Amino acid sequence: MSFPAGYAEGVPRKVCMAISRSGSDFSDDDVAAAALLRTRLSHAMDRLAPPRALPPLITRRESAVLTLLARGLSNQQIAHRLAISPRTVDKHLEHAYAKLRVSSRVEAANAWLTRGATAVRLGR
Repeated sequence: MSFPAGYAEGVPRKVCMAISRSGSDFSDDDVAAAALLRTRLSHAMDRLAPPRALPPLITRRESAVLTLLARGLSNQQIAHRLAISPRTVDKHLEHAYAKLRVSSRVEAANAWLTRGATAVRLGR
């Protein structure tokens, strides 16, 4: 029997359970009991491993700043390229760090390169 079993790393998970018996085949009552068990186990597993909340939105500007950061540019260079102030770059990075759950430039660049464009939804 196979049934939904919560989420792992934000991806729906399935569990398969094999039940065998020696001798005769399962009766109709056995099959009905297994169906009830499947439903109850599925609900229990969903409560134990609920889906993760969607990641916070990375704005288009934060995306642009993170892309340049990942290329190794300094805040001053990023500011010049995007025609904004270095302080604005600092603020965009501050917000992006929180959304990516990182605390440094290196972590942010690594997170953006490895999971950024594919795992983070773009906002405004």
